[in-house]
Amino acid sequence: MFTIEKLSDLRKAVRYAAPHAAKTDAVPVLSGINFRADKGSTEVTVSATDRYTLAMIPVPLSVPAPSDVNLTLPAKELAALLKPLKPGHGRVAVSERANGRFVHVEALDANIAPYALLAVEGEFPRNLETLVPTETGALESVAFNPTHMARFAPARWPGLPTGGTPRVDLTFATRAPIRVTVPDLPGMVALVMPTRRNA
Repeated sequence: MFTIEKLSDLRKAVRYAAPHAAKTDAVPVLSGINFRADKGSTEVTVSATDRYTLAMIPVPLSVPAPSDVNLTLPAKELAALLKPLKPGHGRVAVSERANGRFVHVEALDANIAPYALLAVEGEFPRNLETLVPTETGALESVAFNPTHMARFAPARWPGLPTGGTPRVDLTFATRAPIRVTVPDLPGMVALVMPTRRNA
């Protein structure tokens, strides 16, 4: 289905995305992490959302995607699967089995048997990029759910430069949601829905 060039890139993306996946199965597909790419794309977008926050992270592929990719894997199981793998294990292949429900995740450069995961059924939200604000606006006040904001805590971001204090930038648009960017993590796009805002 697709091959990711570096295991470390996949692990980072899953770690960034996992806090934004739903913690209940009320809408099962939102409890997973989605992988999406167009045929011929050189990267796959890793996304997760529970409708209150959203994270999208591009991950380079070792070869262009041979076909369209739209796959959602359970967040907890995927994170647990990747945890014991070592950075030196290199490329990671994700392939769909014949029945279309089970997916094999395999470290190609290590002598390790592939892992099987049951894909999450359901249609993951499309066109998430259109939710990203493109204009800014002035606000008198805005309030956030602290639990939602904690998902952007620096402890969740592997690979940040050592020393100093990581910065989080909030871009206030004329309408919700609000964009969250981390200068030290180029490429990551995140959104958070405020609980109250006054123009």
